[in-house]
Amino acid sequence: MHRHLLHTTYRHLSIAFLASSSQVYPGRDITNIVESSHYQKIGGWCRQGALNAAKCKGAQRWIKPFRCLEGPFQSDALLVPEGCLFDHIHNASRCWPFVRWNQTGAAACQDRNMQMRSFAMLLPCGISLFSGVEFVCCPKHFKGRWDMHISTPCVIRTSACHHQSLQSGGSDNLQPESEKGV
Repeated sequence: MHRHLLHTTYRHLSIAFLASSSQVYPGRDITNIVESSHYQKIGGWCRQGALNAAKCKGAQRWIKPFRCLEGPFQSDALLVPEGCLFDHIHNASRCWPFVRWNQTGAAACQDRNMQMRSFAMLLPCGISLFSGVEFVCCPKHFKGRWDMHISTPCVIRTSACHHQSLQSGGSDNLQPESEKGV
C-alpha cells in the first residue's frame, strides 16, 4: 500500500508540474519533464502564496529541479572521458521514473567495478517516465574531471525548472510570462 501511495503521489505531482510548466511558458511546446541529476541551491525561496515576500529574500533551499522538455524527445548528449565507457539499457516493457533508471545505470557500472559518472533518460513512455537509460561508467579511482555542465534553473512558483532547448542544442534561462519586463 505504501509503495502504491508513493507512485500515485509522484504521478499527480508530475502531471501538476507539467501543467504548470505549460501555463508559465504558453508559447513553448513543453511535452514532458525530467528530474535534474544534481541538487542546486536556490535563493529567495518563498512558499506559494507567501504573505510577506520580503522575508523570503534570504531564504535558500537545496532543491532537485525538473527540466522542461520541449518538442520531440532527444536524449541528452553524454561526454565519455578517456578510460571510461558508454552503455545503455533499454526495455520497452519497463516504464520507470528517473530515480529508478538512475539506480539501474549505477548498478550496471558497479557490476563492472566502476562508478557512474553521468546518465540520461531514453525514450519517454509517460509523464516523467522513461523506458531506458544511457550512462557513462568510469574507473573508481578516475583522475579526470568529474564536473558536469549544470545550467541555472528558472523558478516556477514553488518548483524550479530548467528549460532545455532541444532544437538548438543549447540551454535557455527562461522567465515566466508573469516576470517578463521586470
